[in-house]
Amino acid sequence: MTYLQEDGTATELSSFYRPLFEDNGVYVWTTLELKPFLEREYKRLILPREIHLTQYQGETLTPYSVFVLIRKRTDRVILRAIWPGQDALENLKKHIRLFRKRNLLISSLKWTLESHGRRS
Repeated sequence: MTYLQEDGTATELSSFYRPLFEDNGVYVWTTLELKPFLEREYKRLILPREIHLTQYQGETLTPYSVFVLIRKRTDRVILRAIWPGQDALENLKKHIRLFRKRNLLISSLKWTLESHGRRS
């Protein structure tokens, strides 16, 4: 975490959290691309997990997508897809047009439909 001192300097502090109950493990569903990462991290953290592979199999998307807009500065935005829908690409294009119209900075763009394992 970054703490801002009264004189304006920033101080970085680390904090750790450990639950007061035993982690009894869970089932995890993931795509093939994330499986090696999850296996490595669960092993490193000594977390028992049963990993099941899943993939997009043509499930029907809802008609509408939902994005959340985060403004960390007045000239930059972060747009996150929180619900993929059939209109996701058009919705994203509309947001980009609006950002450009308002002179908001788009420094990079990565578009992933995480829940379906597809990249557009």
